[in-house]
Amino acid sequence: MRDELRDRLRSTFAAGRAPGETGSAPGAAPSPGDAFLRDFRVKAERVVVPAMTEVGRVLEGHGRFFSIERIAERTTPRGVLVPTSVQMNVFRRHRTANFKNGAPHFNVVCDRAGRRVLFQRTTLAAGAGAEDVGACGLDALTRDLVQERIAAMLDILARL
Repeated sequence: MRDELRDRLRSTFAAGRAPGETGSAPGAAPSPGDAFLRDFRVKAERVVVPAMTEVGRVLEGHGRFFSIERIAERTTPRGVLVPTSVQMNVFRRHRTANFKNGAPHFNVVCDRAGRRVLFQRTTLAAGAGAEDVGACGLDALTRDLVQERIAAMLDILARL
């Protein structure tokens, strides 16, 4: 990249910051939100994914399918922040990434600002969107808690 373009981009992003806001300098201490996000990612890989996988294996024994997605934080083209999360999709007939209207799913979401973990479920029942079904601190996030929340969603799906 040309130096003048690099300088232009730096000044553009610097001008877009709020007064008193600074860019993160290399070697600077991470913000509490960044540290929480890092800790969430570790806990997600060690606790959440194995808990979801264990439930998924039971589902497969009953003719259902599942997939687990790790969703990185991003901003949509409409400016909506999508937080970092781990999502377990549940399929009745076959596993597919191209499910027409999505699939029922359960999310464990990182709330960086609130420094907590959120639980959301989407059952795809008529008129129902994502539903918040609880929150906890990172230390309280256990395999049993994740599996209990998923089981509650599966109880609802079994009745639909």
